[in-house]
Amino acid sequence: MEEVQLPVEKVSGLVLGLYAFIALFQVDVIISEWMGYCLLFESMLDTVIVARDRWLLDASKVYPNQCSISLVAMGSKMEYDSRVCFWDDVYGCKMSAIKEEVFLEAHVQCVQPHDVISTSDVVKKLNMATVKVPDLGFKAPFTLTMLNDTICHALVGYFDVSFDSMQYPVYFGTGPMDTPTHWKQTVFYLKKPIAVSTGDLLAGTIEFRKNKEDVRCLDIYVTMELSSADAEHVKIEQKFYLH
Repeated sequence: MEEVQLPVEKVSGLVLGLYAFIALFQVDVIISEWMGYCLLFESMLDTVIVARDRWLLDASKVYPNQCSISLVAMGSKMEYDSRVCFWDDVYGCKMSAIKEEVFLEAHVQCVQPHDVISTSDVVKKLNMATVKVPDLGFKAPFTLTMLNDTICHALVGYFDVSFDSMQYPVYFGTGPMDTPTHWKQTVFYLKKPIAVSTGDLLAGTIEFRKNKEDVRCLDIYVTMELSSADAEHVKIEQKFYLH
């Protein structure tokens, strides 16, 4: 974000244009398309919160006014092979060392509905009238129930937003089952895919942190365990970058 000099004080970031007007007067409503990949990528919500607290007459008049982040499990050998196993043999050259970078990167891509293999779980809800900047770094639990006997290759993050305080509420989502958008979904590929059975529980925590060197980017930490009557205990800990 760039620093912008306002007539009254310095604010980091771009605050809705018309700086002089906003600095001198309060406003009735803020409508902003600040959402990034997995909702929080690029940290654009920070400046919306600043604008709300300084210039908005009624804090409930920020739109969209409700947002959430969800997780679901994905099983797709084709996607895993094309993005991960591909590096084992690149036209006859072994480049498997690159796989470590592949596992660190959170991939932005469209996930096919038929590749969803679990229930979903909401890991973060944001009320735009009350959310504070420190709330955007968080650690939350999740539990996903497997719907098939298959292989889990990845976790998938996506978000939903709503304008539900309006006379005619509007909602839209960015999950695999929703109409595709330019936000797509955010995919976290596992180093070791997990064999799962119907009814198994994949439970753990996910943590979002701003990257210390570039606050527009996210460091994401996942710790989870598989609870299954048919398989041995499995525990996974992985770190991902969204940049």
